[in-house]
Amino acid sequence: MSIAFIDWGGTHFRCVVEGCEPFSFEKSSADIDIVYELETLFSKFGHISRVGISFAGQVHNNIILSAPNISATNIDLNAYFPSKSIFVQNDLKCAALAEAAYFKEDNIGVLYVGTGLGSAYIENGRLICGESNVAGEIGHIPYRTTGEKCGCGKDNCLELTASGSGLIKMAKTANLDAKTIDELLKSEEGKKIVEEFVGGVGYGASLIVTMLNPKILVIGGGIIKTNEWLVGEIKEYVGKNGFKKSVDTCEIKLSSLENGSLEGARLLAL
Repeated sequence: MSIAFIDWGGTHFRCVVEGCEPFSFEKSSADIDIVYELETLFSKFGHISRVGISFAGQVHNNIILSAPNISATNIDLNAYFPSKSIFVQNDLKCAALAEAAYFKEDNIGVLYVGTGLGSAYIENGRLICGESNVAGEIGHIPYRTTGEKCGCGKDNCLELTASGSGLIKMAKTANLDAKTIDELLKSEEGKKIVEEFVGGVGYGASLIVTMLNPKILVIGGGIIKTNEWLVGEIKEYVGKNGFKKSVDTCEIKLSSLENGSLEGARLLAL
């Protein structure tokens, strides 16, 4: 049996085919037509029977509903491809599956900082999904008004402060030509933006530890991968601000996975 697994993130679209000759590719997520991508994939590898897709947005019952950073709404891929088995899940829930398998832990939280800010949780070996499978949308809890608009339409989402896209928006507002944390740290105004960013991520981590009491909280995502020192800052923030009983029983760890969401998509397809 050959399977395909896809990570459709806010910035990158990655696809891997397993069970035949090695094949993978990566594209920009901008303007991806998922139906076209799958048609092309199936024409090249007709023996693919199962596909797992990690999607950086809202998913319910295998149907892509919407996303703050991707132009895709109300897509039922199993209706387009009835002869295939296609499993779609939110990217952070996929990452949680992968991190739980890696750490061999049944009570685990995941906080990923990339283009957006997302989280997911597993308790007693089961994903916490909520009524509409949108549990964990921590990037869209109210935090502070920034003057910018989130992809969801609000102006006070935590993601506007504590994400890669948030950093870029704050830098643009401050008239700084900086797209990375290292570039921001070269100016005093940029340092203030990074400080606000760290506080926002720490706040999100504190909420997870205090409200959900995981045994492990895994910190990952593209921004963390290139700035691993942030994990120490997050631990310090949580230690000072989280509920002590929850903090004392939670280990905050850096993700060791190359791409947790992609690995989670593979687990969906198995």
